[in-house]
Amino acid sequence: MQEMKKRRIVLASLLKPVDDTRMYEKLGVTLASEYEVYIIGQPPKKSTAPANVTFISIPAHGRLAIQRLTTPWRVLRRVVGIRPDVLIVCTAELLPIALCARLLTGTKIIYDVQENYAQNILHGEVWPRLMRPWLAKMVRLTEWSTSWLVCHFLLAEQSYADELGFIRKDFTIVENKAVLPSQRPHTEDEKTDHINDIRLLFSGTLAVTTGVFKAIELARQLHDADASIRLHIVGYAAQQDVRISLYKLASENTFIELTGIDHIVPHAEIIEAIGRAHFGIIAYPENKSTWSSYPTKLYEYLASNLPILLIDNPRWISLCAPYSAAVSFPSHAVITDAAPLLARMRMQSFYASKPENVLWDSEAPRLHAAISAIVK
Repeated sequence: MQEMKKRRIVLASLLKPVDDTRMYEKLGVTLASEYEVYIIGQPPKKSTAPANVTFISIPAHGRLAIQRLTTPWRVLRRVVGIRPDVLIVCTAELLPIALCARLLTGTKIIYDVQENYAQNILHGEVWPRLMRPWLAKMVRLTEWSTSWLVCHFLLAEQSYADELGFIRKDFTIVENKAVLPSQRPHTEDEKTDHINDIRLLFSGTLAVTTGVFKAIELARQLHDADASIRLHIVGYAAQQDVRISLYKLASENTFIELTGIDHIVPHAEIIEAIGRAHFGIIAYPENKSTWSSYPTKLYEYLASNLPILLIDNPRWISLCAPYSAAVSFPSHAVITDAAPLLARMRMQSFYASKPENVLWDSEAPRLHAAISAIVK
């Protein structure tokens, strides 16, 4: 008997690499167990696609590049060629071409809302200040005007259901919980090392709004109290001025080590860095673009049993409290005496119990159910 052909699903983004953590490692790999999966994005940073996933690379370009106006049409041509049953749009910029794909192929559209994009533009620092209000309104108008063609929304944050007026009742919350290797990053022996030698980690997106400079200042104060303390910064800085500042600070402070900075760091390298660290720093300053969300690295640190130096966001503190996972520090003031904080880091007994519902395994069934209902 001839094997039934699998349904085709395309996931597409403009700025993310095809092996992006959410688009590939979470959504793509999960769906590939039942569907024929194609992922369109910028060239991969580390890997080739497995047999059940096809990577389709588009030309790499920056956030301010003129190619952002023409690349969506390259994506459309690819989508029309594949003729998928479902197109999962992973960025607001691709919603207009999703409309064209719907008209040309009949594909069903899912919008994976990874961020509150308009709010991030308005309160972030990637775009020139005078452009932010106009761009934010354009993005929100795009989302509103195309929402009628979206048959389902995937929301990376629970808060988006209330924040985003264009979200209809047809949505599934699929949070950015941790994908980790089967082997735990820490051994029990490694976790005791921090009593005498503390290795701090700041991972992920590097920007003022993600708190990388606040983390450096905190690490510097701790280093002044104990010269054995080190800080490892692992991630990508999209803004040139941020990159320049990080390189300068690292050259002036030998306790700072940089990995990545001018290029996206493969997720596997970030997980390895988590395994070598004693504390992860989460230092987002209070900002409307981030304060109501749960950072992916918060789940990754919890899933790895990595103690956390955590800025005093009540939502994040509440998530960590049952496991004694974090030591908090104030967002509104500079720490003038790091000794008490350092004492808490050395004396607190972390992870009295194992964190629950922090792994992607808890989200995958909801994703499967949402897609199955659409392609049935």
